[in-house]
Amino acid sequence: MTMEILKTFLGWCLVINYGVLIMWAIVLMTGDWATRLHSGMLRVDEARVREMHYLLMGQYKLLIFIFNLAPWVALWLMA
Repeated sequence: MTMEILKTFLGWCLVINYGVLIMWAIVLMTGDWATRLHSGMLRVDEARVREMHYLLMGQYKLLIFIFNLAPWVALWLMA
């Protein structure tokens, strides 16, 4: 696998992962249906569900930085 292919692969992974993160945020901001759904499934207060969602979104963003953005930037700087 060449550096160019790996750089392209990580770039597309970055785009897809940020797309998922943005869609997740839009779903939580546009309505309470997702919060109510998860609150009912987990039998947890809606405020706690929102807190869990934001915590998980932060962790997901951190993982994107570590596993997609940092290697992509390193490959870009090496080229």
